[in-house]
Amino acid sequence: MVTVRCIMMEKNEEVLLEPWILYHAHLFGFENLTILDNGSTNQRVQTLLNKYEKRGCHIIRSFTERQNFVDKGKIITEIIQEWDRSHEPYDFAVPLDCDEFLAFFDQKILMNRDDILAEFRHLKKYDGTFLLHRILMNDPVNMGLFYPQIIRKSFFKKNTLVGLDNGYHEPVTIYDDKMIWTGFVYIHLHNRYDFLELKRFSSEKLMPFIELLNGETLKNYTGIGSHLVADFFHTEEDYKYQYRDKGLLYGGEFIAKLQNLGCGLQEIFGQEAYSSQSYHNITQFYHQYNIQYHLISFKEKDSSTVEFYDEKFYRHNNPDVHDHSFFKIWPLVHFINYGYYEGRKGSGLTLQAFSSDVS
Repeated sequence: MVTVRCIMMEKNEEVLLEPWILYHAHLFGFENLTILDNGSTNQRVQTLLNKYEKRGCHIIRSFTERQNFVDKGKIITEIIQEWDRSHEPYDFAVPLDCDEFLAFFDQKILMNRDDILAEFRHLKKYDGTFLLHRILMNDPVNMGLFYPQIIRKSFFKKNTLVGLDNGYHEPVTIYDDKMIWTGFVYIHLHNRYDFLELKRFSSEKLMPFIELLNGETLKNYTGIGSHLVADFFHTEEDYKYQYRDKGLLYGGEFIAKLQNLGCGLQEIFGQEAYSSQSYHNITQFYHQYNIQYHLISFKEKDSSTVEFYDEKFYRHNNPDVHDHSFFKIWPLVHFINYGYYEGRKGSGLTLQAFSSDVS
């Protein structure tokens, strides 16, 4: 038996709030979701909060000020520490944002309740600060395709948290000298299909920290939320096609999971991404041949090539790059940025090339 609690602060997350709740309730139960509403004014958000509060979610409405978002890490630390003082029944606390969905990276992306809880049960025997470094960023124009990145995040065992920063990147626990890297991954739906909506959300999050009208200051900003700065300096075209030359991981299981939970895919990803020929062609291939490995889509000139990827195979067959920083942290990131272009094989299986209508 293992109990995992998720905690999240949001404001006016009209599109992603319900998918976030349904997805994590499927994994851990509504009663193990705590949502801090940071002063939402959107009526639909208020309706959703009321709806899921009745189903067991814990909704906290007392942190409505902008400064509360600045102090998010401190506030969430205090709430988790209060759970500990009150002897609340839980084993792990997982702080998330509303655009982050927890899964596990194995031979496939695991996101079923039994698989996820089995991984947490396995971790119960260890003491330390639990970290993950695997992020899958959604492609704005191709639903179900994700760009793998290495970004550090954290979660905690009961009675261990001492302090937490705003982005959950630099935790402090009673085991601060013992870091345990896990295979968990965040599917990160940061890239919204509406470019103006993306900029609005980024403005909302950066406003407490920096003057947004000063372009030069904003461009050189390196503080909390600095990863959002780029949203203000590229065109809509550059934003939409930012991954045009990148290897993208196929995540059809996640899309199917959202659909099975009753989430509206077109509302989440937009009509253009929902209608992506790349996604639908790869999905057809994936199911037709009952693929048991990861698929990576690479676009090259007028065609797209889909590579199979087997992490165990790639680790075993590339000893010469074992010391590369990407390889040591997440070999997939090495493969899509270096290995593929160096002619390294992602698996022992044959490549499948698609015509230009996949791109």
